[in-house]
Amino acid sequence: MNKPRGRLKLRNKRDNCLVYAHLATPPLTRTCRVRLVIDEGTEKKLFELGDVFAKCWNEVNYLRRQQFFNKVGVDFATTERMIYEKYKKILKVNTQQVSRKNTEAWKSFFKNLKLKKIGKLPSFIIPRPPGYKKDRKKNRREPFLIIRNDRYEIEEWLHLSERF
Repeated sequence: MNKPRGRLKLRNKRDNCLVYAHLATPPLTRTCRVRLVIDEGTEKKLFELGDVFAKCWNEVNYLRRQQFFNKVGVDFATTERMIYEKYKKILKVNTQQVSRKNTEAWKSFFKNLKLKKIGKLPSFIIPRPPGYKKDRKKNRREPFLIIRNDRYEIEEWLHLSERF
């Protein structure tokens, strides 16, 4: 199947900065992976921001892993509040998005544990708690970004087939 490809122009509503992106998936899907076309300065800033996102994920995940392995029960609301207070000045509302994505991962883990317990998972699948955002080969955090749909707007959509 031939996937639509194109170029997207995004403008951050709060900072009023402009980012161009190349879409690899159709624009109407829930998640779009993009390849950014940016200069070196913006690239450095995005990598630093991605590192902060990874650090936030790792901290919330650490708190939840400690609760899980100490058998006190994972308290999603408290850990989300703690992380939000720590990172709200840097990541703002995106801190909540990181915590919620981590919560999704934990809930999926708990669901798989239940399925394993009642024998509905194949024997070769072993549920494991969510991991840290870390590149083991480079021994450093693996940067990632979560972009909320209400923080950016599409200014321009150009099909690559129209351009070439």
